[in-house]
Amino acid sequence: MILAVVAEISVGLPDRGLIQEYSSKIILYEDQLANLTVQVENLEISGMSFNELEFELVKNEIKEMEVLITQLKDSLNGSNIIIDNLFLEIQNLSAAVGELETLDKNNVLVIRREVSALRKQLKECEEAKNQTSSPIIPGSCNHGTLLNMSEPFIVQLNWKGFSYKGGAWGKDPEPATSNRELYWQVPLTNDFRYMQQYRYYNSYDDLRLYRNPHDGWTSYYGQGSGMVVYKEKLYYNCQDSNQICRVSVNTGNFEMRKSLPNATFNNMFSYAGTPWQDIDIAVDESGLWAIYATEESTGNIVISKLNETTLDVEDTWVTRMYRRAVSNAFITSVSNTSGTLDANGVCRCAVYLPDEPFPVDRFEKLEILSVSLSSSVQQEISKIQQYTSKMYAYEQRLQNLTARVQTIERGDISFTELDFELLRIEIAQMESLVTQLKTSVSDSNGIISQLYTEFAGSGNGTRDENGACQCLVYLPDPTFPVTRVEQLEIQAVSLLASVEREIAKIGVYTNKISVYEKRMQNLTLRVDRLEKGEITYTELDFELLRIEIKEMESLVSQLKASFSDSNFLVDQLYLEVIPLESSCNHGPISNLSQPFVVQLNWRGFGFKAGAWGKDPEPVPSKKELYWQAPLNTDNRYMEYYRYYSSYDDFLLYKNPAEKRITYGQGSGMVVYKNYLYYNCHSSRDVCKLDIETNSLVVRKTIPNAAYDNRFSYSTPWQDIDVVVDESGLWVIYATEESTGNIVIGKLNETTLNIEKTWVTKQYKPSVSGAFLVCGVLYATRTVNTRQEEVFYMYDTKTEQEGRVSVVYSKMMEYIYGVNYNPKDHKLYAYNDGYLVTYDLSFSAAGQAPKPA
Repeated sequence: MILAVVAEISVGLPDRGLIQEYSSKIILYEDQLANLTVQVENLEISGMSFNELEFELVKNEIKEMEVLITQLKDSLNGSNIIIDNLFLEIQNLSAAVGELETLDKNNVLVIRREVSALRKQLKECEEAKNQTSSPIIPGSCNHGTLLNMSEPFIVQLNWKGFSYKGGAWGKDPEPATSNRELYWQVPLTNDFRYMQQYRYYNSYDDLRLYRNPHDGWTSYYGQGSGMVVYKEKLYYNCQDSNQICRVSVNTGNFEMRKSLPNATFNNMFSYAGTPWQDIDIAVDESGLWAIYATEESTGNIVISKLNETTLDVEDTWVTRMYRRAVSNAFITSVSNTSGTLDANGVCRCAVYLPDEPFPVDRFEKLEILSVSLSSSVQQEISKIQQYTSKMYAYEQRLQNLTARVQTIERGDISFTELDFELLRIEIAQMESLVTQLKTSVSDSNGIISQLYTEFAGSGNGTRDENGACQCLVYLPDPTFPVTRVEQLEIQAVSLLASVEREIAKIGVYTNKISVYEKRMQNLTLRVDRLEKGEITYTELDFELLRIEIKEMESLVSQLKASFSDSNFLVDQLYLEVIPLESSCNHGPISNLSQPFVVQLNWRGFGFKAGAWGKDPEPVPSKKELYWQAPLNTDNRYMEYYRYYSSYDDFLLYKNPAEKRITYGQGSGMVVYKNYLYYNCHSSRDVCKLDIETNSLVVRKTIPNAAYDNRFSYSTPWQDIDVVVDESGLWVIYATEESTGNIVIGKLNETTLNIEKTWVTKQYKPSVSGAFLVCGVLYATRTVNTRQEEVFYMYDTKTEQEGRVSVVYSKMMEYIYGVNYNPKDHKLYAYNDGYLVTYDLSFSAAGQAPKPA
């Protein structure tokens, strides 16, 4: 091209020899110009880091080309478009390099300032840390537990590209060749499951520049992202098995495979949200580990130390953390204390404590207080035993009373069964409460605290594999706990005063029990008269009985007040006696009962996902309304639902009203006031369906709600969950703006408009289910295959969140739809196809949860 240009512009020129000279120079520099263009493009696009020498070389070559083109231009008579354009291009190239050089220098200066500031902060941090503890030695365990993790530093995209989202990478901590670096990466296939190809680099620069890669192929497929490279060996979970495979990174030769005893595989207990990670191989300062789960551990994490030569399991630990509730895991070693060898070669550990004098006089006072306290406590125990015998008598009396009321119920009476049923329930509740109170005063005492003593000692240690003496020492506070002894004195004095107050209350308690006894005698006489037929059953009779029961409730309230805050069991008694129906006069959830299995869903065992419940406010024409909606076997679509007009019909699968719709999605549905509310399939909409006519009444979009499994609960397709509490309808979901955290929305039951929203700090996919009680959101998570836990709460009234820990049992592994009924205070859960209920208990009003 350049020769053609020279030929064209040489016609008519006065000095053809000069033109030929420039032509040969252009030919000489043509390759250099192409090379310079590529280098500048790399500077502009790739983000590579070039030093000042490389910039100077580029600038010099451009200047040489610029001089050549200037000479050629000056030698021509007049202007030439091609030469002018070529000259302009060279100038632009020179300007671009100048800008890049300026930008690079500016960036270097900025980075140098940041590095200087960071070094200063690091020095200050190390100086402050040295005042309290020894410095952390890289590669050692001279540190405590994990304190913080930095912001993420993005190194690069994996070499296969953006669509390969699953995999692992790292740096070999102990390459077999000394002074060698080995960086590796293993992208999985697009299905997040299989691993066959790996790549490694011999330096960090090569990794960053995708330069000099070494590709390898495994003869056996790997599965999941739980692989690691250690001492130039690649360890991974062999495909479709509970075996660990080992491959030489350098040669690609397959070396061995070993079964991990009882380890589950093929997505049985993978990490949360990332499939196929059943077996995770990890490395720490002590070598190789395996992190997995077993059926015997009910899905909880099992940790095993591996022999790196044979891959045998050397030791195993079973945790209480459910593996599917964890997004990932890694291992770091703990610190040991070094010891010394004595003359006989025995490892000895010594503990040096300061010489602060032991406060003998203070402990003498504590002994005197303890003797006095023991005497008082013995007197109280004697009195409590007397009350125990009285409570036992009352229990027998109440049982007899209950039996006689049941006899009355079976007789030919004129009053309604409902009234007797209510009376029987209230008396049964009292009977249960008296039993609890009897047990509590016999077996427990909330007044007495325990004194404890701290001590330290010395003992033998062990030698490690290198012959070094290692000791594990449990130390008390570094100085004698004088402050804690002072606190102990204060607590003892306070305890003695508390006992004296309780002694004073015993007299009041005695009077209350006496009144209680008289009330029970009166109630017994009334029931006697009912049995003998001396009076007829009128509404007035029942009103009088209710009044007396109310008086008993008042008595319990007085008893609670007399104990103030000193007796937790009396608080529980108060909560049980005072009716809770449609009342929010209570604190957080304190307990869930054992699951009560009602029946298998009507479609059968294969329909494992769905929801069911009882309409808390059915229309007047229906006294009761029980419903169930099993999803299809894909655990996604709701196509059929049924409802029944009585509990007996529901139990016997009798007289069902079965309907079909197209379609709902997920288990987040509920029936309220004869309408079925659910997430419309493949949308962020909530649908409202009249179950009598099976017609859609309202369909409304939940603004910004994620859907189609984007931020589901830990069980799939539960993106939008409609629930009911004492105040009406709510919706639980997540958005991209909330970064997947739970959003609570209050729904208008007529229009389905959102009246108000609350954004929590709880990530929704880490939650197995959620429900609301009295405007308080409770979230659950899986503990293992047989237990769940209510662990998080958010109060929409106070906008405060907190932590609770209420562990409860389940019949099967997965709980899908969970619906709370504000009328009977039960949870209706769909447990792998079985319809299950739980009774809820609450703590006393005013008890605050732990901060989140």
